Formats: sequence, C-alpha cells, structure tokens
Amino acid sequence: MKALGLLLFIFSLSVYAQPFTYNYQVTCGPVMPIIEFLSKTQSEELTWSGSDITDGSVYSLWQDKQGNWTLLKKNTQIACIIGSGTSGTKTI
Repeated sequence: MKALGLLLFIFSLSVYAQPFTYNYQVTCGPVMPIIEFLSKTQSEELTWSGSDITDGSVYSLWQDKQGNWTLLKKNTQIACIIGSGTSGTKTI
C-alpha cells in the first residue's frame, strides 16, 4: 500500500511542477586556471564530483577548512563557477 501511495505522489508532482529558468551571470574560463585558482589561491579541495548524464559534463564541489565552498561545472575545455557560499549559505 505504501508503494502505491508513493507512486501516486511521484506522478502527481508533474501536475504541480512549473518549469522555471534562472537568469544569472556565471564565471567561466579555461579549466586549468579555474582549478588552480580554487586549489591554490582559495585553498579549496575537491570533495565531491559527479557526471551529468545528459551532456557529459562534470559537476564538482570544492571546499576549504573554513567552510567556504564552490560548485563548478566543467567539460574538457571550459569550467564555470555556478555557485559559491559558506557554511550553509549560498550565493548564485
């Protein structure tokens, strides 16, 4: 019975979900200079990464010891900083 309720809930989400778009500037550039900036200048370390199955790009999360973080999306040539923040806060 729980499984049926869960399935109905999941299918009902599409009825209420509204598509949306964020329009904001991101910082992009060649991969190596951005990674060097994060690791050397900002003292952040790679803590997580995952592949986007739709376009083959890689998301990665970089963090320092003070709780600052940067979310990066990259392909083989270009990296974009798509978010950053500190200790439970975020900026876009």
